[in-house]
Amino acid sequence: MQSALLTISAILTIIASCIYCASILNGRTKPHRITRLVLLFVLTLNFVSVLAADGNLGAELYAGIICFFGIAFFLLSLKRGMGGASFFDWACFVIAMLGVVGWQITGNAILSIWLAATADFVAYIPAFIKTWKHPNTESPWLYILSSLGAFLSLVAYKISYVSIFQIATILCGVIILICIYHEKIKFLNHSP
Repeated sequence: MQSALLTISAILTIIASCIYCASILNGRTKPHRITRLVLLFVLTLNFVSVLAADGNLGAELYAGIICFFGIAFFLLSLKRGMGGASFFDWACFVIAMLGVVGWQITGNAILSIWLAATADFVAYIPAFIKTWKHPNTESPWLYILSSLGAFLSLVAYKISYVSIFQIATILCGVIILICIYHEKIKFLNHSP
C-alpha cells in the first residue's frame, strides 16, 4: 500500500508542477518572486535535512521532487513573475531567511525541518496577498494536486516529526485555493 500511495503522490506532484510550469510559460500564472526565492532556499535545505534526519522514503521522495520544481519555479518567476519590490515582500524575505539561518545554526535535523516549514509558511505570505488581490495570477492545479500528493505521502507512513513539511504544504495549498476562489465563493453566498 505504501508503494502505491508514494507512486500516486509522486505522479500527482510531478503533474501539478509541470502544469504550473506550462501555465507560467503561457503567461497565465505569475508566481510571486520573493515567495519563489525563499522557497528555493527552503526546499533545497529541507531536502537535505530530511535526508540527514533519515526521513522515511515518502518524506525523502516528496522533498526531492518539490526541491527540483522549486528551482524551476524560481527561475521562471525571474522573467514571468510579479512582486518582490515592496518593503513588505522584503520583510517577509528577511523573516523567512531568519528561519532558514536558525535552521542551519541548530545543527538539529528535526528542528531544522520544523524551522523550514515555518520559513516556508512565511515565504507564502506575499503570495497569499498577491493571489487574494489578483486571483487569476495563480493556477489552482498546482495547489490542488500538490496538496493531494502531500496528503498521500503523509498517509503512506505513520505521521512523525518529519511530516510537518507535508502538513505545511497542504495548509499553504488550501490557503492559496481560498485566495484564488474567494470572489467566486462570495458570489455564491450572495446569489438568490
